[in-house]
Amino acid sequence: MSKFDDLLKQLGTGVWNVFVVVAMCYWIPQIASHSMGAAFLAPELDHSCRPPPDAFQDVRRATSFQCEYNATVSEGSVEERACTRWNYDNSTFINTLTSEFDLVCDRSYLRAAYTSVYFFGGMFGAMLTGWLSDRFGRKTMLVVGSVTYSVLANILPWLPNFSVILALRFSMGLMHPTSDHAGYTLAMEVNQPKHRAASGILIFLPWAFCNIALGGYGYLLRDWRWLCFTFSLPALLFLPALWFIDESPRWLIVRGRYDDAMLVLQRAARLNKVELPPEEELRTLMEDIKKEVIDM
Repeated sequence: MSKFDDLLKQLGTGVWNVFVVVAMCYWIPQIASHSMGAAFLAPELDHSCRPPPDAFQDVRRATSFQCEYNATVSEGSVEERACTRWNYDNSTFINTLTSEFDLVCDRSYLRAAYTSVYFFGGMFGAMLTGWLSDRFGRKTMLVVGSVTYSVLANILPWLPNFSVILALRFSMGLMHPTSDHAGYTLAMEVNQPKHRAASGILIFLPWAFCNIALGGYGYLLRDWRWLCFTFSLPALLFLPALWFIDESPRWLIVRGRYDDAMLVLQRAARLNKVELPPEEELRTLMEDIKKEVIDM
């Protein structure tokens, strides 16, 4: 067991540690709903062609997925033309990204792009978040990731342009691992070793519950804008919690910021109702912790 783990044992488990875990338990479902909600926001819909008013329309082909229509040209021959407008089957959904932005026929790939661009951003975010957390701090990246994600998520439902929506989805995907990986690391670094496995499970358990509930919620609310907005609004409630979350004392010690680490440890001891060793002894312990990490 490391010297820092010994220090965490002295701090024990109380309000200081539990608050971080509970806060992350609340944050994780906010990400899950946007990650997995594309099935309700951009579903495949039955559609039929709506030819232009001035077209000479011939008999339409009987199909639920129509991308062309037959028109009679001036010479009397029949010509196949690509549809530019469609009628959609709204028996299941009132309004979707598919119907509002005509994501059918030669634009149908954009439905998959709506999902893919999010995880494409997540791929880049996952590659950067470890380095950024080590460079700038766990709490700093949690704040940057969760605040940016929350703001973008609440803007997205009201955008009138699908290209801008895709750009925001990429940015949200970028912030996904930035927030949850930093928050998870922070939670692990403020909990005693014996509680880390249980804390890790508890933090991501709401993700599963959110996915289970998503089907029922999508059934009740069938307009994509209002569904997306109600996904996004609760994320704003997480932001005040960031004020009460401390930076990881382990990160502060490793970066040589002993005064800041001392303040965090003193606050943790006060909230957990325990006594810390004298300040001089703590500073010596911090030096040992930093040396131990560097020698690893």
